[in-house]
Amino acid sequence: MDKELHDIEETLIAKHLMGEATPDEERTLYAWIAANDSNRIHFEKTKAALEISIKHKPVAQEPLNIDVDQEWNRFLESANQSENVLRMPTVSNWLRIAAAILLLIASGVLINYFINSGSDFVYQTAENTQVVTLPDNSQVVLNRNSVLTFTDSFLEQERRVSLRGEAFFEVQEDPTKPFVIECDGAEVVVVGTSFNIDNSNFQGTLEVVVSSGKVKLASMKQKEEILLEAGDKGVFDRVSGRLTEQKNDDANFMSWKTKKLEFDGSSLVDVVTALSETYGLDISIAVDVPASCLVTATFDNQDLDSVLKILQSTLGLTYKRTKGQIEITEVEC
Repeated sequence: MDKELHDIEETLIAKHLMGEATPDEERTLYAWIAANDSNRIHFEKTKAALEISIKHKPVAQEPLNIDVDQEWNRFLESANQSENVLRMPTVSNWLRIAAAILLLIASGVLINYFINSGSDFVYQTAENTQVVTLPDNSQVVLNRNSVLTFTDSFLEQERRVSLRGEAFFEVQEDPTKPFVIECDGAEVVVVGTSFNIDNSNFQGTLEVVVSSGKVKLASMKQKEEILLEAGDKGVFDRVSGRLTEQKNDDANFMSWKTKKLEFDGSSLVDVVTALSETYGLDISIAVDVPASCLVTATFDNQDLDSVLKILQSTLGLTYKRTKGQIEITEVEC
């Protein structure tokens, strides 16, 4: 194996899959993958090892027994790629990467995935967030259960990406190459700014909240657009195709990213909704809550258990926790 392939395999791919690659390393990896089919296949085989490791997530005290060669052959058969795949080196390197990923999974850390298919680069998150550095050094923080896609022509005439889900963008300024985000019937066009897009309600509305600079929100259906500035929120109604503009009054619109929550006389129902969105858990209230049950508090990067203990002591909450769910069963306020 030549030195370039060895370096890519041992450092860039493994660091990328574990979310530890620097922006320069990400760009180097993109270029290496796009250089030829052999590199792309090598990357996809490494990714397959990741998928195998997730498929065989170990149970506590249960021995792990994986035949990676057999699993790789099954992967080829299912993808109909057997005749087109080049003969690759031994699987020991992929086993090492898969073993490292298994260790993270066993520790409760969920890995997002990236794949290059043809000319498309796709980032998809599951139950955790991910920071993506684009080829122009713009940064995108993907929320849980979100997908970001762009092609290898990203830097040619315009910087175009597609988003499903929620993300916070910090776009590098470049007046010669507008930054365009496609969002299922709407587009967000920027030059250099920071903003949050919530495109997770595919049947309802798209929301754009601007933190700095200016962005243009356009409706493809109605052929209209609005200009949003810092502090504004734009809403796109998917049914009518209409756009509305208003001031953002939600202090916690980025809490999923910052883990900072501010409540000033907020209802317990609103607090529970914010906690669910911030921590990615299904939190519900099984009892009637008096209108006088209000919360004034600030939580800054605290874990959910700490937040619940504070609410428990101040509001007299009783709750029960099951896998992925929390149910509030009593309220004394």
